[in-house]
This record gives sequence, C-alpha cells and structure tokens, in this order.
Amino acid sequence: MKRTSWLAAAGLAVTVGVALATAAWLIPDQRASAAPPRSYDGGTLGPVRLFQPEGQPGSMVFLLSDDTGWTPEFDSAAQRLQGNGAFVVGVDLKSYLDGLERSDDQDCHSPAGDFEDLSQRLEREYKFAAYHAPIVVGRGQGATVAYGAVAQAAARTTIAGGASIGPLPPLKTKLPLCTGPADTPVATPAPGGGFTYGPQPHIPGWWRIGLQRPDSAASDLAAASGGEVVTLPQDAPLADQVVTMLHQDAPADADASAVSSLPLEELRAAGPSPTLAIIYSGDGGWQDLDKSIGEALQGKGVSVVGVDSLRYFWSQQTPDQTAKDLAHIIDHYGKAWGAQRVILIGYSFGANVLPFAYNRLPAAEKAKIDQISLLGLAERTDFEIRVTGWLGVSADDDAPPVAPELKSIDPARIQCFYGEEEDDTVCPTPAMAGAEVIKTTGGHHFDGDYDSLARIIMDGAAKRQQAGLSTATTKPATP
Repeated sequence: MKRTSWLAAAGLAVTVGVALATAAWLIPDQRASAAPPRSYDGGTLGPVRLFQPEGQPGSMVFLLSDDTGWTPEFDSAAQRLQGNGAFVVGVDLKSYLDGLERSDDQDCHSPAGDFEDLSQRLEREYKFAAYHAPIVVGRGQGATVAYGAVAQAAARTTIAGGASIGPLPPLKTKLPLCTGPADTPVATPAPGGGFTYGPQPHIPGWWRIGLQRPDSAASDLAAASGGEVVTLPQDAPLADQVVTMLHQDAPADADASAVSSLPLEELRAAGPSPTLAIIYSGDGGWQDLDKSIGEALQGKGVSVVGVDSLRYFWSQQTPDQTAKDLAHIIDHYGKAWGAQRVILIGYSFGANVLPFAYNRLPAAEKAKIDQISLLGLAERTDFEIRVTGWLGVSADDDAPPVAPELKSIDPARIQCFYGEEEDDTVCPTPAMAGAEVIKTTGGHHFDGDYDSLARIIMDGAAKRQQAGLSTATTKPATP
C-alpha cells in the first residue's frame, strides 16, 4: 500500500469527549479476578497478548513494550489495567518493528491503522456491547509509536488517545510514519537511524507524556502539541506509571446533555446558524468523507452534528430507537444552538438507515426537516455494523430493503448522490422518481470532491427552504 510521508511539525489538541466516552474505567482502581492472557495473531503487530477483563470492557488499550521486548513488568502493567476493566492488547515492540520491516508499505507506516484494524476485529470477536476507539500506551520506542499513532489519526474515533512514558527516542524504522491531518514536512532522520517526530497540530485525540524528571524537549513538544505533561514518581513500577498516566482527569465535557451518551461530533458554526446539519457517517466512523463534508458545511456557516455510525451501530439498533435518538438530537441542538431548520445527511451505511429513522420521527421533529441528502445509498441495510476483516460489508440478502421506506417520503425533499462507477445504488432506480438525483464522477467516494458535494447540499437546502418545504409530508407506504 502506498502512503504519503509523515510530518515532523504537527500538534495535538487534547480532545476530551473521547477520553470520557472511551475511558470511563480509568476512575476506579479495582483488582477484579480476570482470565489469564492468551496469544493472538496480530498481523503486522506480530503475536500479541490479550488480557480480557471480567464483564464488559470499559476501554480498549494497546500497551507497547520498549525495544527490549515484552517482559514480566509489562505483564504486570497489563494485568493492572485488566483489573480496572480495560481490554488490553500487549504488543512486543521488537515483533512489531519486524512486522513493519516485512510489510509492503512503500513510503511510510501507519500504526494508527494497524491499531484500529485489530481493535475492530477484537471488539467484534469478543462481542463488545459498544465500540471503544483504542488508547495506545508505550515506553521507550513504544512511547514514540504511541505519539505517532495519535498524531497521524484521521479522527478521534480512529485513536482515542495516547500515553507516552518517558522522553521520545528515535523510532528505528527504515520508513517514516505517515502524514497526519496537517500535511507538513516529513519526519527528521535521526543520526543513529530511524526518525524523530516534532509537534503536530490539529490532532483530534488526546496525548500525555509522563516524565520522572524534567525534560525540556519533551515539555516543549507537549506544549506545542496541545499535550499534557504528567509527573511520574521516581523509580515507580511500570504498572504504577501506567495507572498514573491513565487516571489523570480528562477535560470535562463542555455540554453535558440528554444526548451526551450518543457518539456525536459537534462542529458549531462561528456565527448564528438557523440551519442544523445532522450527518450519519459511513460504517468506518466519523472520518474522511463525512468529516470533510461536515467541516465544509461548518465553514459555510452551518452548524453540524455528526453521528459516528461505527460506534452508534456497533450493537444492534432498531429503526424506532434510531428515530428516537435522532429526535433527541434535533430537539437538543435546536434549542442549544438556536437552529430552527434541519438538513439530514447520510453517507453509505448512514444513508441506508436515514429513511427508516425519518419515517418514524414524531411529527414535530419531522416538520423541521427541509432536506434529506443520501450519498452512496444501497438497496438494503442492517442496523448493526458488521466486521468480517474489513468494514464496508454489504447487507445480508434478508436485510430490510430501503425502497419501501423511500416510497413513504416526499421525493421533493430528497437528494440522492451516486458515483458513475457504483453498481449497487438505489439512486438511478424508479424508487427515486421525483427526487433530485446527482450523478458524479468516481465511485463510492465520489473522487474525493467533498467541497462540491457540500455546495450541492447547501444549494439544494436553500432552494427547498425558499420553495416552502417547511411542512413535512409523509405518503402512505406502498405495500
């Protein structure tokens, strides 16, 4: 896989919501009995050790060794976290570096992708009730990997946060780590081999670096990256260091509300926004297309709430429950942000479920919706994310068809986007008669022209608002 090269100067904003959502287990320090570790094939990560807690896990933690490899003190640290409710994946750094050396990466490495892929596979295999984006913790070169994973993550739903114990030594790889959200200069080659990594701005996750003694370079890196320096006790055991790092209070959620338990992303416009856009992401979570369209709409003065479908639909939902939660989102943000009108936007999996949710909304919330923009709409949908090695798996043949739900919606309210290379889409079919159908170049990702998609969505909403589509109409479903 060819990847673009990493940057040396970029930074981290400590984002708090994920720390709260994914690390609720960090408060208690309990020692529940738990299963012994088991070996598991981690692919590029090499053979990993799994530490499964009693009951439902409260988080997913990847614990990386230093360059001496996995030793009993790392077992002790993993078991301590396991006793606190974390599902821990123990990674021997030497094995991981060997895996990177053998990989077919051409330009750079993506540890964030390696951790995310294995996290999704394990959380499905071990039947997590809710999806937890991974937290990455490491010491020595493992600390550098932890920083790099957070720094290159596309969204906080990719990597929730990272904790680096001790200063960050050069990471001894032949290729640098890949770019993060800010495409700035490449990593700096280290005199003894490998690469060092400087501050990196615009990072969605949180990052902490733990120091036993003052280190100006590490402190400067944290300050420039929006990170946090944690003072560790001198000569404390590794298990105590890890617990200290992860027991630090995460920044508090600024807007505790009735919807705080939902996996939402808030992109509030700088000025007053009478229109609220609610975007349901694809099954990969809030990143790439959905995130880019949300940011484009925010830049055009529209406040956006994103629903992370990967986390929301990790466990089976129903159309009724989805509609109920959507109504809560409309009501809460309408009041909190002063938005009277609503645009519903869904991409891929998110597009598939939106017609079901819209049809089951109460009349008061339905009346606020001017437009439903469906991107990459398929013929059938599940109401649970399925992981079979890869996301993006098509719905089962016995999954509910989307077309009957579309027949219950006024087609004048609908936009349907599809790429000319797509062959499994409802957009060009009779089910969309009377709707605004937009054909673009490319396939399911629309050739990456997300600004144009946002502009078409905005133009369509303006026309519908001017045309007076302010009273929702629901047609009887055709049997």
